[in-house]
Amino acid sequence: MGNFIDPQWSSAITIGFNGTIAKNAKKIVKFCEKNYILHGHQWRCDVAGKTAILLKPGEGYEWHFDNLDYAHKRLTTSRPQRFWTHIIYLTEGKPFEIGSWSPKGDRVEQTDFSAPEPETILARIYPRPGLSLCFPCFMVHRIQPIVDNRRWAFVDFINSPDYLGNSKKDLQNLFNRYFDEDTRRQLLSSR
Repeated sequence: MGNFIDPQWSSAITIGFNGTIAKNAKKIVKFCEKNYILHGHQWRCDVAGKTAILLKPGEGYEWHFDNLDYAHKRLTTSRPQRFWTHIIYLTEGKPFEIGSWSPKGDRVEQTDFSAPEPETILARIYPRPGLSLCFPCFMVHRIQPIVDNRRWAFVDFINSPDYLGNSKKDLQNLFNRYFDEDTRRQLLSSR
């Protein structure tokens, strides 16, 4: 199966490839397997200033945001300093999905950064070593449950709206396209 990005969202969701990471992925994973710790709710390993995150078989991430939270039918900004999520995969694994904003969805897993299940899948990415993915932190996403291998990836949360050729204005335009007017007003009033 191939990667899919809805063409209407190709300016928001970027796929790349890091050949150096791909070439060294097995060595990096071997190091991480010997040096990871439980930090909060995540298994992680710090490697040369980067954070590698591990999901073990049976674990996964349901629909969530990386900088917002949806609880009790209210959307709030829980991490306003996060603008972009940048992932570089170290292993293969189940697909990563990005979905539409669907505030009518009642099925919400009440966790940090909760989000309702989307009506539409905007992107489906199949991890492989060296594949990179960048998207706005406000887009609803998940790792298609449940992970059946030891899945490693470098994960960075970018604290500047200007990133990989995108400007603050570009990010604002994406935000305005993604959320309906009522949701934007609710989010902006909560800041």
